[in-house]
Amino acid sequence: MPGNGFVAAHVYDQPGTYRVSVDVYDRNGVHSAQETTVTVLPFTGTTYYVAANGLDSNPGTIDAPWQTFRYALGRITGPNTRVLFRNGDIFHTTFRELYGERPDHPRRLERAGGTSRPNR
Repeated sequence: MPGNGFVAAHVYDQPGTYRVSVDVYDRNGVHSAQETTVTVLPFTGTTYYVAANGLDSNPGTIDAPWQTFRYALGRITGPNTRVLFRNGDIFHTTFRELYGERPDHPRRLERAGGTSRPNR
């Protein structure tokens, strides 16, 4: 998956072993390439779900999801926690809610029922 800029990322949706190749060019057009193998382990943390027709009083499960972006972000209190937003639904937020007090450390958002992509 190609990326541009200082940071490029790819999120693997499934555990497995993948071959990764990186091609970089500096400002003078000098090229370098590197290949390696990465092993992606299954996610072992807590997963919460959000859907436009959910309720924030729900437990945040796939069968009883939360409703709002703000409520979901407020429940992330530790590591190994992810929030999946139902694919196709629309959620509204603000820059401050999304990035918090550290715009240089954005949160990673995923959608349920589709390919996940980092939010950058």
